[in-house]
Amino acid sequence: MAEEKGAGSSTPYLEVNCTSSGKTRRFAAGTDAGFAVSLINGKLKTTEPVSLHIEAVKYGEEPIAFGPNSVLVNYGKGWILHTVTKAGLDFVSSRGEINRDTDSPLHEDDGSRARFQDFQNHLDARMDILEASLARLETRIG
Repeated sequence: MAEEKGAGSSTPYLEVNCTSSGKTRRFAAGTDAGFAVSLINGKLKTTEPVSLHIEAVKYGEEPIAFGPNSVLVNYGKGWILHTVTKAGLDFVSSRGEINRDTDSPLHEDDGSRARFQDFQNHLDARMDILEASLARLETRIG
């Protein structure tokens, strides 16, 4: 996900979900998207589709694509960084219509959209817990 991690620093690392392997990879703040894609592709099995680029996604929002020289960024609560493969590009037509004939991580008919929403809700709940903990810590310190 695009959540920044670690204590005492505002941007120690970001997480990128690899759609091919299902694994989450961590990158230091300030990492170029092209480097991240190269590293992710280098860890894939030969049977897994390679990543073309990284994008930030949030249910109900337009995805934000990162070019090879873009710096990975956390867009906040609910935004997730993930890789895009050719199959993922085929999912949305040029007019923004959903192509239901392709295998997509957000395809409604196979329950993936519900699983994605459940995952996002889980991440939102975790973020709420972390924000509450941080507020309590700041109150103690301040």
